[in-house]
Amino acid sequence: MIIQSLGSAAAHKIFWWFEWRDNFHFYHIAQNFIGIGIASLILALLIRTYEPEYKWLVLALVVPLAMMLIGNINYPLWDYMGLVRYVQGVFVHGDIGAKGVFLEILLLPFLAIYLLDRLTEEKRRFA
Repeated sequence: MIIQSLGSAAAHKIFWWFEWRDNFHFYHIAQNFIGIGIASLILALLIRTYEPEYKWLVLALVVPLAMMLIGNINYPLWDYMGLVRYVQGVFVHGDIGAKGVFLEILLLPFLAIYLLDRLTEEKRRFA
């Protein structure tokens, strides 16, 4: 929920200078990708700052928790079936855009932490 809500707020009307009447789906996908990417980078920075030793464990817990909270929009907040509702909603009732957002939420935080690790390794190597 944190990733998706922050991503939607960060990328809202990010392509305002283009007229996307002809290809609205591409506009929507790009907006989600950039928004979720910004949210994933913020999440990765927070995890690397406060839990550098357990960053992969924390991230492996935060991503399913975020999916669980998205699935609990109309249910009690900590209902564990929210993850099942979210995955079922994406893969049973969702379109290709919902599957793309699922993959972005799942993969972009891990990619962001990996890239931050690589950048700090390169910085240490050249210092």
